[in-house]
Amino acid sequence: MDNSKELISKWGTTKPVSVYDNSCKVELEIRSHGNFTYKITNEELFKNSFNGNESELINYVSTSFEKYLSNLKDLSYNDNLYLDVMKNFTIYIQNDANGKGFNIIGVSCTGFFLTDDSKTLRDSKEKNGECVTASETQSNNSNEQIVVQNNKVSSNNSEVNVIPWIVILLGVIVIITLIIIIIKSRKQKNNI
Repeated sequence: MDNSKELISKWGTTKPVSVYDNSCKVELEIRSHGNFTYKITNEELFKNSFNGNESELINYVSTSFEKYLSNLKDLSYNDNLYLDVMKNFTIYIQNDANGKGFNIIGVSCTGFFLTDDSKTLRDSKEKNGECVTASETQSNNSNEQIVVQNNKVSSNNSEVNVIPWIVILLGVIVIITLIIIIIKSRKQKNNI
C-alpha cells in the first residue's frame, strides 16, 4: 500500500443521533454524512486497528461522530451549528486517530438533517414562538458543504484561513507590548 497517497471515503451516521436543542428546549434526532480524506502512516498499525479494512475505518469515523455529537451540550439547531461542530469534530478525530496508523487530513459534511418527526416537532415549536432562534436555512441547505482541512474552515460560499488571523493577532499583541515597554522606559527616563 502506498503510504504517501491521500485516500477519500464517505462517512455517515448509522442511526439518528439524539441531541438537545437548547434554542427550542427539545430533544431532536439528527443524521449527517459527508467525506473524509486520510493517509495511512503506519500500515502495520492500521491493519491491527482496522484489520486493513476500509469499511471498519468508515464505521470508526461514523461512530466517532455519533459519539462526539451525542456528548455535546447546549446545542442550538441554527445556521452555525454544523460549521462549529465539524470544525471541532475534525480536531477531535485527528487527535483520536493518533496511534491507529493513519492521519485524518480533512472532514467534510453536507449538513445536519432532522428526522421527519424531529423536523415536525421543531417546526411546531418555532411556529408557536417557543424557539430562541428561528433560522434553519444553512442546516437545511443540502447544497452547502463545510470542509475543515489544512487549518482552513470553508464552505462553498466562503473560506476562512485560520493561520493568518492568528499571526495578525499575535503581531498586534507584540506591537502593543512594545509600545507599552517604550512608554514605560520613557517615563522612567524622564523621572531620572
